[in-house]
Order: sequence, then C-alpha cells, then structure tokens
Amino acid sequence: MTKPHLALVAPATVNGTVARQPPRRRRNDEVRAREYLTEAEVNRLIKVASENRHAHRDATAVLVAYRHGLRASELVGLRWDSVEFGHGRLHVNRAKSGSPSVHPLSGRELRALRRLFTTRRYGIHQGLRWSFRGWHKNGIKDAASSHLVAVRILRNT
Repeated sequence: MTKPHLALVAPATVNGTVARQPPRRRRNDEVRAREYLTEAEVNRLIKVASENRHAHRDATAVLVAYRHGLRASELVGLRWDSVEFGHGRLHVNRAKSGSPSVHPLSGRELRALRRLFTTRRYGIHQGLRWSFRGWHKNGIKDAASSHLVAVRILRNT
C-alpha cells in the first residue's frame, strides 16, 4: 500500500551527537538578587489572591504564610484548634524536623482569621477542623495551595 503524498526524508541529526549531560543549573544568586518577597510584593499578592472565588480564604492564607514564614504543608495543616483568638496566638507544627512554636497574631491577621472562622462555609461550627479547607470539607493539599498562588500571580502580572 503506497501513499504518494508522503515522501521519504533523511534525518537531520546523527544519533549520539547530542551532549549526554543536561545543562548545569544556575545558582540562585546568579538568577535573582534576593530570596524573599518585599512587603509591597506580598500586598500585591494578597490583592491578586482576593480576586477569585475563594477570595477571603486565599488572601488570608497568603497573609498568614508570609507573616509566619510557613511552608505550604504547614499552612494547609493549620487547624482551628491551633488558633487562640482570645490571646492572639497561633500554634504552628513545623515540617522537616522543625520544632513546634507559638507565634503572636497581628490585629490584621486576627480580624481575617476571625472573619474566616465565622463564615458559614469555613467555620468550626460546621464540624470542620481545617482552617484553610478545600471544596470537599477537608484540608487543601500542598500542591493546591502552591498552584493557587502561582496561577493567580501569573494571570495578573
């Protein structure tokens, strides 16, 4: 069965001519000057995060993660019983062999967390344990929280 519309083409490269080692990764200090976000960048991130379907939850998550230096797994692992509204403290269980610690909460964080807590969808009165929960009444996953931030930034920059 011949196909007259197809032609035989010689390969453009020879096998074995491509370098066997991938290019070396550049050091972080060569790529960028700093390894942290400024307060203006975080405020911009919070503004961007507050423009979606779960605006208040996402903005609060970015604020709490920035103020307390939380990893994604630590952020999504926060539960309502780790927030002391009366004393303005947050109990954090650190990942990667870090020691648990208690952090003071600022007024802005307390107001945001209290508003999230009293919201019908997220509050503990609904029998929910997780502070930042997903669509199916359980904690959101690390990948989801990272994706949430990354997608919002990329769409709005």
